[in-house]
Amino acid sequence: MNLQLFYPSLKLQSYIKCYYLSESDYTDYVKDVFYADGCVEVVFHIGLDFYRDEEKECWAKVIGQITQPLTMKAKGRGRSFGIWFWPHTFSLFSDFSVNVLNDKAIALDNVFNQTFIDFVRNSMHENDIESLVRETNSCLLKKLKVPVNPLKERIAAHAVQYIVNEKNNSNLDKLVSECNISNRYLQKMFLERIGFSPKFFIRITRFQRALHYVVNCQTDSLTNLAHQAGYYDQAHFIREFKEFTGISPSQFRLTGHPINQYFLSL
Repeated sequence: MNLQLFYPSLKLQSYIKCYYLSESDYTDYVKDVFYADGCVEVVFHIGLDFYRDEEKECWAKVIGQITQPLTMKAKGRGRSFGIWFWPHTFSLFSDFSVNVLNDKAIALDNVFNQTFIDFVRNSMHENDIESLVRETNSCLLKKLKVPVNPLKERIAAHAVQYIVNEKNNSNLDKLVSECNISNRYLQKMFLERIGFSPKFFIRITRFQRALHYVVNCQTDSLTNLAHQAGYYDQAHFIREFKEFTGISPSQFRLTGHPINQYFLSL
């Protein structure tokens, strides 16, 4: 698989992490497992079929937050175009409470208009990537909602950035005090905007850091990896890694990821 990354316009960079375009050729069915990364994606597939629980997914879809290991199968020769949102931003482009999308994929025409969906299909067929990125920027800017409560948006962005920066050292009592909100308000905001509680988001952030070390630091001991990722000890690290992947770190290193390997280090 070949993978290219593209970055959104300056006005969208606080809402969109990146766009990606991949080319794949799977003569036979290829199976892979995907893990929680804290983000919602919009994905288009041309010439490729993806299956979840033996059921073929829509070619243009919204993939909600992944909270448990997701096994997928793919077959075909074609392209995928993806829009990768920051953890708290997808709800600014839709009317969905993000938590209803957890561990699900829904057809994109529930969120985006058919004109844009058709344009993406045609651009991918014609290999007109410049127009694809430009029109995606334009569509998202038009779809971006004016916040009803700008203060709430600033709090959501601050809370996410705080946890991403602090990771295992995140102090939620300190966070709510800084934002002058209650713990209950923070919980409700996270469920609506991100899909789960702040504590679960902390766990995902820590897991993603651990996953990065497991993928990129093959020679380090599990004890060193546990400490670098912010876990109390090796046992805590292994237990939580298993919760998010279904296997131990050592088993993970022996497992191939024919599709996901290109995204694990992003």
